[in-house]
Amino acid sequence: MSVVEFENVTVDYGATVAVADVTLRVESGEWVGVLGPNGAGKSSLLRTVVAGPLTQGEVRVDDEVIHEAAVRRRARLAAYVPQRPVFPKGMSVFDYVLLGRTSHMGPLAAESATDIRIVWDSLASLDLVDFAERDVSSLSGGETQRVSMARVIAQRAPVLVLDEATAALDVARQHQVLELIDEVRRDNEITVVSAMHDLTAAAQFCDTVGVMDKGRLRGVGAPNDVLTEDLLREVFEPTVRVIDVDGSRVIVSMRDKERR
Repeated sequence: MSVVEFENVTVDYGATVAVADVTLRVESGEWVGVLGPNGAGKSSLLRTVVAGPLTQGEVRVDDEVIHEAAVRRRARLAAYVPQRPVFPKGMSVFDYVLLGRTSHMGPLAAESATDIRIVWDSLASLDLVDFAERDVSSLSGGETQRVSMARVIAQRAPVLVLDEATAALDVARQHQVLELIDEVRRDNEITVVSAMHDLTAAAQFCDTVGVMDKGRLRGVGAPNDVLTEDLLREVFEPTVRVIDVDGSRVIVSMRDKERR
C-alpha cells in the first residue's frame, strides 16, 4: 500500500491560479474523491501526482518526491486515467492495454508471459476480451473509457489516479466500473485518488472526500461529515439537497420553484 501526500501544492498558469496551497494526505489503501464544480482545480491537483505542472509545494508517494523521480519510476508509482485519453490510430486494444506494462520491462525487453497474462486478465475484468483486436481509435466514448481502465489495471501501480474516469459511461456501466475500481483497490491494496462529478457516487464509494472551490479545499473528511447541504449549496448551487436513502447519502439538484 502507498500513502500520497500533497504539501502546500500550488499550480498556476500565468495569472490564473488553478490550485492554491492545498495540503492533503491520502492514507494507504484509501479511496479519496476530489469534488467541485468545473474549474475548481480538481484536474490540476490530480495531475501533480503524475508529475503534472507544479508551481509550489511537493507531492510524495511513500516519501518519494514525484517530481524528482525518473519517468519509469513515476509510472511504477502511479497510474493515471485523464478525462480525454489519447488513442493512437491503428493500435489494437490489446497493444494499447499492453502499454500499461512498459514500466515493468527493460529498455530493450519484449513483453513476458507474465505481461501477456496480466493484459488478458485486465481485458477480461472489463468484458473487453472480444475487443482485443479492434482498432482502439474506432471505439465509442464509453468503450474507450473501459479500455483506459484496463490499461491502468495492467500497470499494477500502487496508486491509481482517475480524472472523471466514468464520465462517458451510461449509468449502469458507471456503477460497474466504480465497483470494479473498488474491487481492484481492495484485492491489490491500491490507493485511489479520483476527481468526480457524481456526488452521490462519491458518497457511496469514497472513504474520504475533499470539496474544492476556486482552487482551494473547502472541506475534507468522511462523506457524511463533509457532504452537507450547507457546504454543497455554497460551492455548487442553492437548490442542492442531501437525502438519506437506506443509510446512504443521495445528493440531488432540485428545480428552483421560483423559476417555474
